[in-house]
Amino acid sequence: MAATAVGMILNDFWKIWLKTLDARNDCQQVAHSLMECTQLFVVNLAPLTHPVKKQESFPYERRKLNTWFMLNSDIRNGPVNLINVDKDGDKNKCYAQDDSKFPRTPVENDKYDIYYHGTTARHAKVILEDGIHLSSGGQELDFSDGDGFYLTNKFGDVWPNVRWSKRKPPCSTVLVYKVDKSKLRGIFRALDLQLSEEKWRDVVWTFRNSKADDAFIEGLNADFIEGPICSGGGNYRKRESCIPVPDSYQLCVRNKDCAEFFDESLLSVVFFESNLCRE
Repeated sequence: MAATAVGMILNDFWKIWLKTLDARNDCQQVAHSLMECTQLFVVNLAPLTHPVKKQESFPYERRKLNTWFMLNSDIRNGPVNLINVDKDGDKNKCYAQDDSKFPRTPVENDKYDIYYHGTTARHAKVILEDGIHLSSGGQELDFSDGDGFYLTNKFGDVWPNVRWSKRKPPCSTVLVYKVDKSKLRGIFRALDLQLSEEKWRDVVWTFRNSKADDAFIEGLNADFIEGPICSGGGNYRKRESCIPVPDSYQLCVRNKDCAEFFDESLLSVVFFESNLCRE
């Protein structure tokens, strides 16, 4: 932290504090004034004392670029495939040249579905080492309110990607899940909203407006919800503002056991160099 920056802040707050005083101030007023200015000083000083750490693109084997390697996992039965992709690797799509590690589309009659989750390198590291935490989900989203994990079946929905939320950094990492279809739909309760726009709009509006109480969630009777992405433009106060994006798809995991199932289904993780993120 630069001394000059601290000096400037102190000087500014000293001037502010002096303006709050006059000859009639008693000790209690002076103390109150000092407390307010101290609180203001701490708030403004915090960014200097705790600078934002630059996001690391490659948390594993940072010098190994554009080639697959494996990471053993304590929470999965087998290793996970990883690859660090720089500008050249992204240009020639090095990550997509091995179908066993990056199956873009399942073969006909395949027993598996492929899902993608876009996030940051830091959050991907947490998922790799500690699993999916539903409580880390964003607030007021389409199918959840602070308690969901989202995936899509389209790689292009997560990379290259603009900011998926104005409050979050851009996506720089893609997690690839190879999911056994019969287990996903045979063990866990699904709420499919792809064919019922009225039901879809009711669910989206309720979650987007933080009105999903325990009774509503229990009534959904769902371990995961799937349906179109909402294109409401940020204003969801009116139900008619919730408009589905044509040909879009998302799956929201809402149950701990289902989250653990997806954890076990993690096949690969693609780490892109952070400066490749599209704005």
